[in-house]
Parts: sequence; C-alpha cells; structure tokens
Amino acid sequence: MVKNNSVLKIASSLVLLLSLAACSNSKITETESKMSLTAELITAEITQSGLAQPIINGGQAVGYKYKRTLAVPAQKGHYFGFEYSVKPIDEVAGKQQRHLPVTIQVTHPEMLVNGKKTTVTSWQDMMYFGRSNYTMWQFESDAELLNGQWNISVLLQNEVVVEKSFFVMVPPPRPAKVTEVCVAEVDKFPKPLQDAHTACCSNNDSDACYTFAWRGLEPLRDKSGALLYFAKSCEMGNISGCSTAAKITTSENQKTVYLNKACDLKDIMSCIDVGRMP
Repeated sequence: MVKNNSVLKIASSLVLLLSLAACSNSKITETESKMSLTAELITAEITQSGLAQPIINGGQAVGYKYKRTLAVPAQKGHYFGFEYSVKPIDEVAGKQQRHLPVTIQVTHPEMLVNGKKTTVTSWQDMMYFGRSNYTMWQFESDAELLNGQWNISVLLQNEVVVEKSFFVMVPPPRPAKVTEVCVAEVDKFPKPLQDAHTACCSNNDSDACYTFAWRGLEPLRDKSGALLYFAKSCEMGNISGCSTAAKITTSENQKTVYLNKACDLKDIMSCIDVGRMP
C-alpha cells in the first residue's frame, strides 16, 4: 500500500508538473501574441511618398506612381500619401501575425463634414507584413481642398507605426489661353507678371513682353499665346523674342520673318540661318 501511495504521489506530481509547464507555455504564447500586436515590436519604413496616380490592373488599383513635389496640389480626384513596409523585430511574433488591423488618421486644416467642423479624419485598414502597404488620401469634394499642413499616420492600438506630413496647396485658377496679344486674364497671374503685362502693352517694353511670354504663358503650355508675345517683343527690337518666336512657330514664312528681323538686329546666328551677312 505504501508503494502504491508513493507511485500515486509521483504520478500526481508528474501530472502537476506537466500541467504547470503547459500553463507556462500557454502564457508565453499568449504574451508573445499580445506583444506582436504592439507598435514597439514593429519597424516601419516609408519607401515612396507624394502626389500619386493609381496603377490600375483588372479594374483595381494594384499600386501607385509617385511624384515628389514641394507642395501637393489640392485638386478633386488627386491622390497623395505614401507607400510603406513593416516587419516585426521578433521573428516568432512575425510568424504568428501576417497582418494587423490598424487605424489611418489624417489631421488637416478645419474641414466641414456633414455640417460639422473637424480637423481629424480616420478609418480602419489592414497592415501587412512582407509586402507593400499604401496609405492614401483622395480629394473627393470642394470641402477637402484646403491649404496647409496635412499629416497622415498609421496607428496600431493608438500608437504611431509610421507617419508623414505634407504641405497642401490649392492651385490658383488657370487663366484662359490667349488668342489675341495684350488681351489676357491678367488678374489670374502673379503680381510680377501682371506688372510685366502692363509694361509690355502700355509702355511698349519689349523685355516685359518677352518675360510675360516666357514666365507667364510657356509654363501654362499656352504655346500659341506665348508666340504672340514673343512676336510682339521681336517687333519692338528684342533679339531673344525674335529667335524664340522663330523656334516655336509652325509657319516657315513666319519663321523667316522672325529670323530676318533678328538679323537686322545684328544677331549673327539668325543671319546665318537665312543666308545673310550681318
């Protein structure tokens, strides 16, 4: 009987030890699982950012093309944000979790949403390990077109995993294309260009005409409008206006006229182009 009691005690002790070990392993696994859900055990890297254009495949966005700009132009339909990757510091935790639910939080200038003012917009998303993640804002309404600082954050249990700030700027209204020299929507140009236009058209300043064409119209890709002002500067004796007008005109006759005018103004290269001696 004594031996049997000893055997029973030993068996009971083994069962207790095994139970404790199992409990301990369970607690370790539970702890590791909980630790994997914290931002402290995740490293994140932003790989691309800026103004973005969706890459569509099969009717779905499979990625984005990014363009780095000093300021993000706020226009309806435009996207901006960043692409990022994450990996767990603990390999065991990484094997347990291949993706995690996160919150995307965007802080922005005061916005009117459903009749209420707000400076924070958020939504739920999924963050994946071992592949690219995309966090994007798309301007969908006029209420979202706001100048100022915007910040996009990825939050895991209210802790920041990764974030980036952007400066957003509402582009000024574009002037209509010019069809007649000295008839332009001047008020839609910056003040220095407004002054150049006045000097060109009111004071017959050839340099000002050239400047308005070069700095005002060419950046807007108004080629025909720019040609009008280059031609005007040429008529008033600006060699650069003549040579530039000759380059962009599609008329061979007009090209010859501009080059001859430049040659009259002692531009050697223009004289060579038209076969004249300066």
